[in-house]
Amino acid sequence: MAVMTRGVLYRRIDAMRRKYGIRGRFDPFAFAAEHEIPVQYHAFSNPALKGILVRSGGACGVVLDPRLSQAEQRLTLTHELVHLELHYGEQGTAFSHHSGMEYQADEGAAELLMPYRDLLPRAAAFRRRYRQDPVQITGLLAAHYRVDLDTMRRRLESLDYELMCFLRGTPVSEIIPLSRQEKQHQAIPDRQFRQTPRTTRRTPDIFPDEE
Repeated sequence: MAVMTRGVLYRRIDAMRRKYGIRGRFDPFAFAAEHEIPVQYHAFSNPALKGILVRSGGACGVVLDPRLSQAEQRLTLTHELVHLELHYGEQGTAFSHHSGMEYQADEGAAELLMPYRDLLPRAAAFRRRYRQDPVQITGLLAAHYRVDLDTMRRRLESLDYELMCFLRGTPVSEIIPLSRQEKQHQAIPDRQFRQTPRTTRRTPDIFPDEE
């Protein structure tokens, strides 16, 4: 399987948006219904399994665990839809669990649900308005994109360098998101986040300081 940079992956997601006329916030359930991709439910015995992409004849569908929250179902369904778009037929199967494919589906789902070109300006605006309350900022962004707090926190952490660039004046159109490995290769240090103990539910301060 060919290595795909984060920038190339995001261009594939952009192409998916153009191909299907996706505008605004992505609704995976509406997308599945429009394209006749059945979504069914099954309580998996494996607690780590949240959803799967299945094939019957020439048709594909998605099975989700009904115990997931609405936000988790949206994320999991989007993950499987990205698999369907990017990996169908690759290596003779649509459903390989190759780690590279899983990363692409995870990252592609994040970009579909929380596109960085929309997220960076919105996060910057919220940061200026609620500078001393990162928990509130994360909650507002999570509500806007209809994801859970952990998903929103991880997304913001993964775009910390890009957000810093935007805050320092780089137009969002000129920002090319980098993966953690790409940042390490270019000697871009990881941001240090002020983590709170995992026994608490407080979201860490994820917004880089402006300089």
